[in-house]
Amino acid sequence: MDDQEARPNTSTSRARWTRAQWGLVGLIVSLAAGMVGYQLAHYARIDQTAALFIGLPTLLAIALTLAPRAGSATGMIMKGLTIALLMSGPVLKEGFICILMASPLIYLVGAIVGKSLDADKRREEEGGTRLYSFILIPLLLASMEGVTPALMLPTAMTVQADRSVTASPEAVEAKLASTPDFSRPLPAFLQMKFPQPVDGEGGGLVVGDRRTIHYAGKAAPRELVFVVAERSPGYVRFHALSDNTKISEWLAWQDAEVRWQATPGGSTAIQWTLHFERRLSPGWYFGPLESYGATEAAGYLIDSLATP
Repeated sequence: MDDQEARPNTSTSRARWTRAQWGLVGLIVSLAAGMVGYQLAHYARIDQTAALFIGLPTLLAIALTLAPRAGSATGMIMKGLTIALLMSGPVLKEGFICILMASPLIYLVGAIVGKSLDADKRREEEGGTRLYSFILIPLLLASMEGVTPALMLPTAMTVQADRSVTASPEAVEAKLASTPDFSRPLPAFLQMKFPQPVDGEGGGLVVGDRRTIHYAGKAAPRELVFVVAERSPGYVRFHALSDNTKISEWLAWQDAEVRWQATPGGSTAIQWTLHFERRLSPGWYFGPLESYGATEAAGYLIDSLATP
């Protein structure tokens, strides 16, 4: 047999691996690196900080841009981030709602990295100077929020909801003293895969009286426990004793203050104030989201626990 016939055609063999296939390999490797990065962040207990929601998407976007690609860097990054977000669902389970809420921020980071790289490529082709690093430095600096207490923005937050109900102050007080009932439907925002209260136990408005709220879950029981810490006419303050629900990873409940007083016409004005500590960073992004969610929760608590 001729030597040329026996020798494999290496050029043809190499051609079997197209640029698109190498791009797919790069995508898979980048996503694997992203999962490793998430596990390291979780192990280091910085998975609620900007290091996860800004830093990790930045590093993942950089890894995706290094992979061979047929189209633009922005397109490759958006495709990779979308796959990564979908893959995180089965892994994070009830924690996926946190990633879902952060998805606009994650896509924003990816778009900034992709657009800057695409612009740099065009600039380089025209003989200009690359500016890619000047985009990455602010992103990497922004990803440090929450990693240490010195880099944390203020976390104390307070929200308030007000309602006027057609009931006497005595009826409102009696409702507040009863066992918690969560049969009313939650607001639409709080139905987005957040842990949901199913029932409660305890009652009374005497200092020391407790309320235990049970949350739905397939694993161990999830409970949030409050105690009456202060009481005066038309006022009660509940203080959070313990919380082993998933919510405790996003915020820490502190106090719930309830005020009620009669208004002209036989109605009662109810004000429900919630004090809590934000645990997700960056604060400029998660602060408004947590504030809105807590405000919705305060209104729901008035409807469910204070309205006869």
